[in-house]
Amino acid sequence: MQRSLSHRLLLASELSRFVDFVRDNYGETHSYVMHPQMARHFYEDGEHLNIYAAFKNDELIGVWPFLYYNRQKTDAAGCLFLFKPMDGLPFVGQAFMKSFLEDVAPEGYFTAGIIERLLPFYRRVKHRCEHFSQFYWQPVKSTHLRSKDVGFDFSVRLISTNENLSELRGRFPVSDFLPRKDFWFLKKSYVDNLSQTFEVFEGVCNNEVFVFVTASYETPIGRILRLYDYFGKLEKFDAVLKYLQGKALAENCRHVDIMVAGIDAAVFERAGFVALDCNQNETIVPNNFFPFQSVNSRVHFGIRLNNSDLSGEPVVLFKGAGDQLVPRQIVDWEKSVEVNYCQT
Repeated sequence: MQRSLSHRLLLASELSRFVDFVRDNYGETHSYVMHPQMARHFYEDGEHLNIYAAFKNDELIGVWPFLYYNRQKTDAAGCLFLFKPMDGLPFVGQAFMKSFLEDVAPEGYFTAGIIERLLPFYRRVKHRCEHFSQFYWQPVKSTHLRSKDVGFDFSVRLISTNENLSELRGRFPVSDFLPRKDFWFLKKSYVDNLSQTFEVFEGVCNNEVFVFVTASYETPIGRILRLYDYFGKLEKFDAVLKYLQGKALAENCRHVDIMVAGIDAAVFERAGFVALDCNQNETIVPNNFFPFQSVNSRVHFGIRLNNSDLSGEPVVLFKGAGDQLVPRQIVDWEKSVEVNYCQT
């Protein structure tokens, strides 16, 4: 029986097999099914797709799409893990995971949004699994915010033109934490992502650049602002929190929130952010917007470092920079962004 099993990357020409598998085993309304070109945008890599697949004979029985965080392909993010139940094949999903990690072999592998029942599988293939912390801040109309409130001066601008983007490419910051994300990842994941509208900001403090990405949503409970990603040195992160507070005030947001792992809670506390307690329902800070769900969610992540030299490096993960880059349900991919950059 085991001889009939095989694992490999899908070919670029096999995109329709992946789309059909998601449709049959997940649902007809999944964004990959409704808009196959979205899957091609994220996963096509030359002659292959960054979709690891399991086969029983020629039958596709499992898929594991992933995104590289940089052009060097040192670090990868796991996305939708989907496996068809197979009678008589115990531990086939675990064997699939092990094969992927050996064949693709990124130095760092990071998965956001692990379904709780799959945590044992990730742990068996040497992932450290925990859950994200979620912090939020609700505007107070009388609050007056200034850059000097964080103890240093900084400036922030929206990257809104191709000229801005080209300038940012030349001075893109190197983060002092894992995973190692570069300009290529920023552009592919946020600038050229037509699934939703992202805003990319460049900040400067003491001649050092930092970059962050946000998205805003009009929901039944009010406008919500979310931090999706951050690039740069963590010592500048206080400035991002202060800027988000001002942006939330200016846009009349119900709250701004951040789902993150690896940043000390004290950083958020001194900025006035509150840690969400998922065990209570008095304060709702939704996680899912596609479709919108007005509930609190505990979200798990996994980390596996294949390079032992990285074991002492700090890891900072944002929930947005994982599975939420590709919403499972969207209305109209091609028309969802009013302003898009030309290809560069």
